[in-house]
Amino acid sequence: MWEVENRSPFPHRSGFLRDHLARTFWCLHLKATFALRADHSLQCLLPQPDLLQGPAYDGNRLLADGETGHERTLCDLIIQGTATAPADATPQKGWQIEASLPGWRKALQVLPARQWRGRRAQLTDTPLAPVALDWRAAHGGEGFAENPCGLGQTPADGQALPRLAPAGTSPDATRFAADCLAPVPREWPQRAKWGGLYDAAWQQRRAPLLPADLDPRYWQSALPDQWVMPDTLPGAVLNLVGFGPKPRAITLPDCEFEVATRFRGTWHPQTPRLQSVTVDLDAQRLAMVWLAVLPIEATQNDVLVERSFIALQKGRGFTVPAADMPAFMTPWETA
Repeated sequence: MWEVENRSPFPHRSGFLRDHLARTFWCLHLKATFALRADHSLQCLLPQPDLLQGPAYDGNRLLADGETGHERTLCDLIIQGTATAPADATPQKGWQIEASLPGWRKALQVLPARQWRGRRAQLTDTPLAPVALDWRAAHGGEGFAENPCGLGQTPADGQALPRLAPAGTSPDATRFAADCLAPVPREWPQRAKWGGLYDAAWQQRRAPLLPADLDPRYWQSALPDQWVMPDTLPGAVLNLVGFGPKPRAITLPDCEFEVATRFRGTWHPQTPRLQSVTVDLDAQRLAMVWLAVLPIEATQNDVLVERSFIALQKGRGFTVPAADMPAFMTPWETA
């Protein structure tokens, strides 16, 4: 019972989840991690890092959301790490970063490194210093619910000012919307507004189930302008401009899986759906997470889930070192 035969080279996690409508699902999560290489295709890493089973924090800053949670309707695109000024950046204006895919684009303004002096902002000695792509470089600060990790909400003399701002923000601006490319903690207003109401009525009539008014957008960890249709991503080219001295183009891997679960004595095929793509520019890694779900109607039916099968049918857009090729043999070659 609940056995998973995973013949793919990628790690998996399995388990049951119940949604806000009290429906129960048998869930199979898969994760593939690749090394980014300049001017080369991605390379598969072995051994593969495991799935993150819960959120990872640094204080109140979310480093990464859990990768084994509820289904995300759209794919989160997260870009982590540090951006370095391109050759055409100017100390007075900073530069713009832009990530784009066919049909999707997000741009941010990287403001010069500044600090508050007296009643105005002044450039530092290194205005084009590299900038972190997370909430620490965005507008916010203590007492600012949308980004308590940020800068500039209550500037004091000598305090650094935020670097990341919405595209088109003036380099002289000191207050603007909090924006970045990192994941959003569930307790911040940007996500909490979709989490449903945990009131006395919920406590009396529904606990410990999720609130019935929970909006599935709550499970998305990225900002809404980083939600991408998952079916458009396999094989697509992610263009990164302004993240380093030269533009960069990353072809996303195209992986096709065979997934099936034997439930009530019958095999049911499952289609994995891409949940997140995370690019870490500092670690030079790209990770993709998929989820395949099987409705089982009610919790008491979990004993009727017998076993699942996972195999990688096709994998394109990445290379595999010769020593690791046995892990990528097709199922009929390993049977």
